[in-house]
Amino acid sequence: MKNFFKTLLLLSGILMIVLGFWFIFNPSGSLKTAIILIGLLLAANGVIEIFSYIQERRVWNISNWVLFDGIASLVAGGFILFDTAIAQKTLVLLFAIWVLFSGIMRLMTAVAMKNFPGWTWILTLGVIAVIVAIISFFSPILIGIGIGLILGAFFIIQGFSCIMVYLAIKNYR
Repeated sequence: MKNFFKTLLLLSGILMIVLGFWFIFNPSGSLKTAIILIGLLLAANGVIEIFSYIQERRVWNISNWVLFDGIASLVAGGFILFDTAIAQKTLVLLFAIWVLFSGIMRLMTAVAMKNFPGWTWILTLGVIAVIVAIISFFSPILIGIGIGLILGAFFIIQGFSCIMVYLAIKNYR
């Protein structure tokens, strides 16, 4: 059984690396794939929380918020899976708003820290973030490509991490 888990670790590492490169070289497809995965995860989480609430409320005083969270997750996941195009646009818009807010916060932090060395780096990063956010509002494909590249890099790093763990433990029984 231990060999099975070691092999599974190696295979998952290889699959993550392949998926990472697919995300990097197929940014528009990777955004849609990420949206579908998010929708599936939310829907599955919602179902699990609803069933957990139904079963656990007989045993202990579980909060009704668990049921509400389950229903909200299921509805959000269903919405995402029902119309992935709107979900993609919504995600890109939320990401652009987040980058804009983050950039503005960096600018404010830089102004507050102008007596400290290195404050100009914070200012520069804030300006870049605001520019990227403004461009993203007019060219949402930029965010889609960025998300694809970030997801790709994440999966490649995770894949190599799994392979390194496999190589470290493969000779242990």
